[in-house]
Amino acid sequence: MRPNGFASRSLYGAYAAWFYAYVLKSLPDSVTVRLVQEEVRAVTPQDGQYVVATAGPTLLADKVVMSLGHTEDELSPEQHELARFAQEYGLHYVTPTHPQEYDFTAIKAHATVILRGLGLNFFDAVTLLTQGRGGRYFRGDDGLLQYQPSGREPQIVAGSRRGFPLRAKGVYTTAESDFVGQFVNMDWINSFTEPGSLSGKELLQRVQREIEYAYYQVLLPERYPDADAAALLANFAETGRSDHLIEVANVRPEDQFNFDEQLNPEKKYPYSDQRDVMLAYLTDDVRTAQRGTKEGPTAAALEVLRDIRNDIRAIVERRLLSGDDYYHYILSTFKRADGYLAVGPPDTRIEELRALVQAGVVTILGPEMAVSFDTQAGRFKRGPKPTRKHSTLRIA
Repeated sequence: MRPNGFASRSLYGAYAAWFYAYVLKSLPDSVTVRLVQEEVRAVTPQDGQYVVATAGPTLLADKVVMSLGHTEDELSPEQHELARFAQEYGLHYVTPTHPQEYDFTAIKAHATVILRGLGLNFFDAVTLLTQGRGGRYFRGDDGLLQYQPSGREPQIVAGSRRGFPLRAKGVYTTAESDFVGQFVNMDWINSFTEPGSLSGKELLQRVQREIEYAYYQVLLPERYPDADAAALLANFAETGRSDHLIEVANVRPEDQFNFDEQLNPEKKYPYSDQRDVMLAYLTDDVRTAQRGTKEGPTAAALEVLRDIRNDIRAIVERRLLSGDDYYHYILSTFKRADGYLAVGPPDTRIEELRALVQAGVVTILGPEMAVSFDTQAGRFKRGPKPTRKHSTLRIA
C-alpha cells in the first residue's frame, strides 16, 4: 500500500479478521464473548430490554447494535423477467449480490458479457473476469498502464444510466484531514436547537459553497499567483459569493468550478460510447485523482463531500431537518451527488479500467444503457433508452 492509500478488499478482509481475533484475545476476564451465527428475524423492546429472535435461540439483551452492512434486495419485476428469460434460453444471469459470491464459472472465454451498472461492484466483477483469469497489467513505454490478456477473458460490455464509472477518490497527501468548514461547521450547526429548524435548501447551498471554497483555495495560488488569494477567500467566506472572487482574479471560464460538468460528465465528454472519448475521460479522471487532495483543485473540492460527513451526521442525529427536507435534500439530492463524486474506487482501479478499454477487453456504452431480451435470437440485448434528468447539486 502507498502511504495514505486504500486497502484492497482482500487486504482489508485479512485486517478485519486479524483485528477481530486480536480484540477477543485482549478482552479482560470479566468480559465473555458468545458468537451466535444465526439470522436475526426480529428485535422487540420488552421491559427496558430487547428480545432478539433468531432462526435458532431467542436472546435477551440490554443493548443491541445493528451493524447491517450491505443487504441483498429482493429482485425487482424486471430482474425476475431477466432471470426467467435466462433460464428458459440457457443463458447465464447473475442477480445482484455480494461481489465475493459472484459465480462466473459458466462464462466461457470470449463470450459476450453485459455488466449493468458502473459502481463499485462493477470493478469487482471486472477484476474477477480479467486478472482473475490470468490477465496482467504492466507499464508501457509511455508510462501508462497496459493490459496483457490471458486469452480466457470474456468480451465485457458495460454501462449505466449516467454512462460513466464512479469518480476516482483523490489521493491523500497528508496523514490526517485538517479540514475546517467555512460554511458547514459545528458552530453553525449548534446555532439550531429545535428539531426541523434547519432548512435543507440552506444546508445544500452551504455545502456547495464549501466545495467551491476548497476548489479556489487550491486553484488561486497555483494558477493565479498574482491574485490576493487570502483576501478573496476571506470575502468569499463572509459573503458566500464566488462571483466576486472569479471576477477580481479574472479566473478563466475553463478554470471555474462547474457542478453541472462534475455531475453530468457527458456534457464535457459527449459520444462517450466512442473508445477514444472514454479513454480521454478515464485518463483525465486518473490524473485528477493523482494530483491529490492538497495540490489538485478538483480533488480538493470533491474531498469536501467526505470531510463534511460528520457534520451531516450531527444534523441528522439532532433531527434539525424536517422529514420532507431530510428525504428531498439528503437522501435524494445530496446522496446522489455524494454517491457519484465521493465514494468511488481508488485511482488504481480507474487506471486499470482505462487499460482494459484500451485493450478492447471492456467496452463502455453511452448514457442510459438498459437491458432487455430478444426471444427470436434467444439473447440479451441493449434495451430502449429511458428518459433521465440530469443530476444537480445546485439549489436555486
